[in-house]
Amino acid sequence: GAVWILISVLLLSLYNTLLRRLTNRYSALEITTYSINAAAILLLIYLPGLVEDIPAADISSLLAALWTGTLTSVLAFLCWAYALQETSNINRLSNYMFFTPLVTVLLAWLILDERPIFSVWLGGAFVLSGMFLMNIRQHNFGSENKGGNYNSK
Repeated sequence: GAVWILISVLLLSLYNTLLRRLTNRYSALEITTYSINAAAILLLIYLPGLVEDIPAADISSLLAALWTGTLTSVLAFLCWAYALQETSNINRLSNYMFFTPLVTVLLAWLILDERPIFSVWLGGAFVLSGMFLMNIRQHNFGSENKGGNYNSK
């Protein structure tokens, strides 16, 4: 699984970098529409299996897939594209993506009753500490930082 995670990290990084460039030319809504349509086209190879599996699926699974594939995905893509459009520095904005695992763990605990193990708490503490340190550095050094301009638009 580690290789797939590495590949996904590299592709998401490339996506974010490309997306940042596109925000100069397109609106967040346009970028979201193009992104979701491109993903749908790429997933068409699974259409034959989908057609076979839908009749056997229970209604709760279908509703969960519909909810996840439409509302939550669209809102996440739209919010992220808007955030990229409004920021002047993708590095600082990307730092906040580290909240995703934290929120996921909390929601899994609340909704699915999945209890986080000690290593999850420890890893979360390291991630939050890193975010805290990055924000302290940005606050103390501002745009004088050699890493780039951290001021937003």
